[in-house]
Amino acid sequence: MKHQKPFVFIITQYFEPNVDSVTAQLDKKEIPWFRLNTETIPLITNVRLFAGNEELYAVFKFNGTEIDTRNITALWRRRIGEFVFPNVKTEQERGFIRHECASMLHGAFESMHCFWVNHFISDYRANVKPYQFEVARRVGLKVPKTIITNDPAAVNEFVESISGTVLFKPVIGLTTGGPPDFSLEIQTAYKNHFNIPPAPPINREPEVKALLSQLLTIDKIPYLKLVAGCPAIFQEYINKRIEIRITIIGNNIFAAEIHSQEREDTKVDFRAQALAESSGLLHHEPHNLPDEISNKLLILMRELNLVFGCVDMILTPEGEYVFLEVNTAGQWQWIENLTGMPITNTLTNLLISGGIQ
Repeated sequence: MKHQKPFVFIITQYFEPNVDSVTAQLDKKEIPWFRLNTETIPLITNVRLFAGNEELYAVFKFNGTEIDTRNITALWRRRIGEFVFPNVKTEQERGFIRHECASMLHGAFESMHCFWVNHFISDYRANVKPYQFEVARRVGLKVPKTIITNDPAAVNEFVESISGTVLFKPVIGLTTGGPPDFSLEIQTAYKNHFNIPPAPPINREPEVKALLSQLLTIDKIPYLKLVAGCPAIFQEYINKRIEIRITIIGNNIFAAEIHSQEREDTKVDFRAQALAESSGLLHHEPHNLPDEISNKLLILMRELNLVFGCVDMILTPEGEYVFLEVNTAGQWQWIENLTGMPITNTLTNLLISGGIQ
């Protein structure tokens, strides 16, 4: 491919502070970029996808700006928000249009022959937890004994096979409050575009709820029958000295200690710190991973075909590192704020360079 000046295309949603930080860095470095908030599809952003008699390419048009995918050097697929259909009344209609829009967008993805963070096919597969666990095991990382099931009897058998405590958590663990029509920014956009009066905003942030990991205590055993209606992950509980959040960008590894055992409410899942604002954030500091673990993590990322990922690990009291998961769209700003590690700048430079150096 001929040398091109950097142009960064970002696919995300309206509320995504991580993107705001990166675009500020791109502006500072005078690198052109375009941000596609997927809530603007199909009614505000127009997509033209050309295929058949010529090279596959797409043109995105938003508020008078046109972006030809052949000019993109790097694509950051951060997150996909809900499409918004203000004039559609039935769920059947919404479902039909949603699938049509997704198919068109995925077709546009196929036209983007540039550097991806992360490629949508790799991202999809890497987010399948059993696949993560198997690849991690294969590259030599220790993974807790795990069962993912909707069979209550299988859970009972698994519990009996584990000598210690069992933890359970959702397979994905994220719920949303529905289409993002609460955002003043989105409502104002529709007002300007379609002359539709905006309703008063309910909340600036999407209503997102994360279901945290919990211990399978005696009082929860009677509720195991509910697994028949919704699968879950059951795992041997690993005792912790600390938890480690490892942000990997290309060949750069940023490992941060999270001292989750210093508070009772965060011992099982450090994310509980976000639910107890009065208690403040846990102590964080940079962590020096052994070369053996760093090398295995880089191999893991290559096997998963990921350029970016946030890995959660446990360091046991005995000094053993245990892999929990890799999040392909994990958060990092709180880590950067507390430790000073240059995560945003590293990601920005990777996007500018258009590939791992």
